[in-house]
Amino acid sequence: VLFPVLAVGVLALFALVVRVTGKASMGSIAMAVALPLAVAAAGNSTREVLVAAAICALVLVRHVANIRRLMAGEEGSWRR
Repeated sequence: VLFPVLAVGVLALFALVVRVTGKASMGSIAMAVALPLAVAAAGNSTREVLVAAAICALVLVRHVANIRRLMAGEEGSWRR
């Protein structure tokens, strides 16, 4: 884990978003967006912020189909 202390916070965010929305993809997207912001807010170097932003970009690219389904209201939920 590149940022272990921050990972705890973004994992908590993931859990909260999944709990509220019922959608793991929403939690993943929220976590990916929050990570570079948290890394920057923690005062890490520009290089570390860029690494976190690259990770964020990879997650968002991998979730393009999910984002489209979310926007169309078609993304499944783990809730029944």
